[in-house]
Amino acid sequence: MTQEQLYQQQQAQKALGDQGEDFALRFERQRLYAHPRSSDVRLIGRSDVATGYDILSFMGTTSSRHDRYIEVKTYSGEPHFFLSASEQSAATRYGNNYFVYLVDKARINDPGYAPHIIQNPASTLLQNEQWQEKIQTREFTYVDTQQQQLPDDLDASTVLIGCFRTNEQLNWIRHNHAYNVRSSIINGAVRKDEVTSAVKYLLLYFVREPRTYSIYKVSGIRYADRAYMLRTGYPDPHANEYLLYELTKKIELPLIDIMQIVRTYNDILQRTSGTPIYLSGRDLKQYMPSAPHNPGTAPRRLYTNEGKPWHTADKALLKALYLSATPIDALAHRLHRTAEEIKSQLQAQGLLPAS
Repeated sequence: MTQEQLYQQQQAQKALGDQGEDFALRFERQRLYAHPRSSDVRLIGRSDVATGYDILSFMGTTSSRHDRYIEVKTYSGEPHFFLSASEQSAATRYGNNYFVYLVDKARINDPGYAPHIIQNPASTLLQNEQWQEKIQTREFTYVDTQQQQLPDDLDASTVLIGCFRTNEQLNWIRHNHAYNVRSSIINGAVRKDEVTSAVKYLLLYFVREPRTYSIYKVSGIRYADRAYMLRTGYPDPHANEYLLYELTKKIELPLIDIMQIVRTYNDILQRTSGTPIYLSGRDLKQYMPSAPHNPGTAPRRLYTNEGKPWHTADKALLKALYLSATPIDALAHRLHRTAEEIKSQLQAQGLLPAS
């Protein structure tokens, strides 16, 4: 390679890196849109390469000082990146506050695209068989070991998308090998029925950072009361009754765009933040990067009574709840039917104008 060719290659690599950094900066400021200092998320890697990271940010909206250190890696083709000595040092020094943002150049302009985020790479990369390290160069290449290893029953299974809000909750889940859902008809709660009882997999995410998630196999479901939750150390239980999903083992699946699932349910179904989501494994696969990209397709929520005839008692209950100003999405949740079925029945009863 000539000196001129080497220079041109270096300039092309720099331009690629700059594109990824600019994208990551915009993404990070959007992630922290509710933070009073979101505009203070700063790109510093171009002026000081010795820091070992590119962007200085905040862990969350409650952070009062910069406490998130982001190294941006932009790639073309298969995911891969290189950790320099200064980046390795920074990753070790900052631990859980250090992140690698992997940006796919081909998807930077895709609506809703989010980078793949690796927290604490100094620890997690060495424990994750999907990232194979070339020891001499500290280059990590992504190997999708799960592409052909999806569970045979995933398509026909019900998947629960649940969240935790604090480390105390997460510790309780891990210690008790169970995930709890409030059982009632209030917001954020569910009732035991055909759908909630059929869960085979749990996708558990951190409510303030939905890209941080784990997937578990569910072996069964049972009831628990508030006394049990207190006795087992659950932090500040608010409900009198819970459904407990018993977890057997943590499993691996290809990357899932959990942010898009959460956004879809929040925006389209007017879902209360943190409310459990039940969907089929077939719909979940739409949010894996290997799936055909179809941003207009939303996952379908599962309803026990969908398509079934309306009984007189159900019609009367619908009318009473609607006249008491119960929202459509809450009616769908209560009566286990789609919002379209609810609207159609209200129109049939003359309670809602035909659209």
